[in-house]
Amino acid sequence: MEKTRYHVLLAENDPAAADVAIRALTKLSSNYEIEVVTRGDECIRLATTGQYDLILLEYNLPVVHGSKILESLGRAGITAPVIVLTDEGSEETAVDIFRNGAADCIVRSPNLVKILPIVVRENIEKFESFRRKEESERQIRELRNLNENIVANISSYLLVLDQDGRILQANRTFCASVGVRDDALAGSSIVEWMAPTLIQESGLLATLRKVGTTGAAANLYGLVDSTDPEHPRVYNVRVIPLDVSEEGRPLNEGSEIDRRILLILQDVTEKEKLGKEILETREYLTSLVESSIDAIITTDTQGHVTFCSRSVQEMLGYQPGEIVGRAVGHHYARGVDEAHFIMERLRQHGKLKNHETEFLAKDGRRVPVILSASLLRDHRGRVIGTLGISKDISERKAADQEIRYLKEFNESILQNIGSAIIVADNEGRIVYSNPAASAVLGYSRAEFETLDIWRLFLPNEDSPHLWRTISRGETFQGAETIASKKGGATIPVGLSTSVLSDARGARQGAIGIFQDLTEIRALQQQVLQSEKMASIGQLAAGVAHEINNPMGFIHSNLFRMAEYMDELKAGFAHYEELRRVVAQGGSDTLRTAMDALEEARQRIDFDYVLEDFAKAIGESQEGAERVNHIVQNLREFSHMDTGELVMADINKCIESTSNIIAHMLRYKVRLVKEYGELPMIRCFPRQLNQVFMNLLVNAYQAIDGTGEIRIQTHAEDDRIVIQILDTGRGIAPEHLHKIFDPFFTTKEVGVGTGLGLATSYNIVLKHKGSISVESRANQGTTFTVVLPCS
Repeated sequence: MEKTRYHVLLAENDPAAADVAIRALTKLSSNYEIEVVTRGDECIRLATTGQYDLILLEYNLPVVHGSKILESLGRAGITAPVIVLTDEGSEETAVDIFRNGAADCIVRSPNLVKILPIVVRENIEKFESFRRKEESERQIRELRNLNENIVANISSYLLVLDQDGRILQANRTFCASVGVRDDALAGSSIVEWMAPTLIQESGLLATLRKVGTTGAAANLYGLVDSTDPEHPRVYNVRVIPLDVSEEGRPLNEGSEIDRRILLILQDVTEKEKLGKEILETREYLTSLVESSIDAIITTDTQGHVTFCSRSVQEMLGYQPGEIVGRAVGHHYARGVDEAHFIMERLRQHGKLKNHETEFLAKDGRRVPVILSASLLRDHRGRVIGTLGISKDISERKAADQEIRYLKEFNESILQNIGSAIIVADNEGRIVYSNPAASAVLGYSRAEFETLDIWRLFLPNEDSPHLWRTISRGETFQGAETIASKKGGATIPVGLSTSVLSDARGARQGAIGIFQDLTEIRALQQQVLQSEKMASIGQLAAGVAHEINNPMGFIHSNLFRMAEYMDELKAGFAHYEELRRVVAQGGSDTLRTAMDALEEARQRIDFDYVLEDFAKAIGESQEGAERVNHIVQNLREFSHMDTGELVMADINKCIESTSNIIAHMLRYKVRLVKEYGELPMIRCFPRQLNQVFMNLLVNAYQAIDGTGEIRIQTHAEDDRIVIQILDTGRGIAPEHLHKIFDPFFTTKEVGVGTGLGLATSYNIVLKHKGSISVESRANQGTTFTVVLPCS
């Protein structure tokens, strides 16, 4: 049963840091009981004497350092997960922490309040799963030991043979009779260990082959072992096919698969010596007793035991002479009242079938049995007593109790688990729902049983996921779909399905486990918005940098042109003075004005000013054109999608995206573009721009020092292929299968959210395309995006 309270030991000497950790956990759930210590020796003492579900450990505690604490906990056999909190984010520190046995390591950052609850919950869930698995394995071992003890200690000889008589297994009784261990018998022939006269008389090998072929049990009675002529032994043999394959599947009649055969040898020598009078009156009973493992008791008309089988003695722990002659009522747990009840039923009906009662063993144990009884008559038809055949159902009772416990245990889990669970039959009708399903969708359990899966889940492709599981056997893990709540509202859910089968493997319906993703979606949107704002910040910095250069020389040229304008104004003033003097006609005044104009012309250098003025205008025009180009790239990159697919040139999308981040790459990365001829495709361009931006930025961040990023595009059949290759550090093999998971990141806290590649994956999937990755450590990574042309 899932725990409702979790005990957490927090080892932290900084009160402020301890308060942050406590607030982070209590914000997640009120189910945490947190005990705080401030010293390393206190942490070791409490951890090794208390029962904790989780230990949060500050690595640099006073008195005893975190590494020594981890070593002490490991030596003490503490299995509770230890999460280390540290301010040191180096790889060397992390390796040291994990080597010393920590379950996880968190570097303190402003995001600790968000990260810590997630890591704590994940480690507690793993620990709970580990404890449940250990308990299950313990129960299985106990059941196996019980079975082995029963087989090992039964008084009859039990052997498991193949059809050719080779011994596969033998019980302790047989091993003791031949004086060897079980492993020495394995693989040898039964002929080597049984008396030749017994083998020849019984035709045992032929019987084994017949039973193995037909699948029908065989009985061999009164077989005599005359190895010692003075003391011959008499055996009854039962040959039973074990119609189970090694995989545990039942075998059909006449199957070609080799059967294992159970051989039961009962030494009936003593019984054969009984008086002829008993054999004549109870011949049919003796045959039954010696071929059955059920307990058999006969009584006279007064209710005294006249005979009991060996199984009765073994079942109740009595010696042969301790039962015969006593009133049978003494052996019922309910006493003589039970004996009177059974006798009355026999008088009324002549027989009693499958009556559950209890025998009282010699040591006081109550042994549950199913009893069938009938009146015992002599050859003249006169009633001479009763015959009762009882089957020990202790194991069945224990199994029933275990089944009830498991049902209650499973029902408790289903009723209290946080995930919503529904079960549908082969027609899609809801036949079971747990409280979590009612909480998520608003229907009561009775209302669920009036609904079907089409009412609850919107179709995916051609039908709901659950119907595809029922009709086709498809299973889903974490599939996202839409569920309808009571009242008509819809919510996003994460749905996992599995086939519901009966004991024979026939499909009976499907099980659906789902969670409401509304809050998760809102959280993802918040994180995604944060990532988008970070991207906008990068874009803004890049655009500012790109625009700043041309705007710088435009600004400078404008100042130069203003100065030239002042000088030209001064020159034009002299020109106006000369024009005025010429108009008046005075030669001396005219010469003076001409001299002044010439002096101004030389001082201003009209030729240079006119030439540089034109150059400044050209440079300014070029700078303005560059600004216009940058703005155009930005507009193309950030152009809002209309919500509908539009025709777009993928090469153009990649070009505008790469131009936007060109400033980032310029001094560190050589960007090589190898565009192939591509057809226009219907897509959401802005979303694909986001994919290309994420891949290019990741490639840039993966390069230490300098390196190269290569963009390649080409058409292939009815698809287009985009590859982005880098010469960076590569991705570790153990991380490759997780890089598209939401929130997975290998970057430091605060550098990445872990949503970039997950978002890219979903965008490509939305376009019915695919995205894959190949990477080698220290050699680089290649991301391949494939998009359909139609």
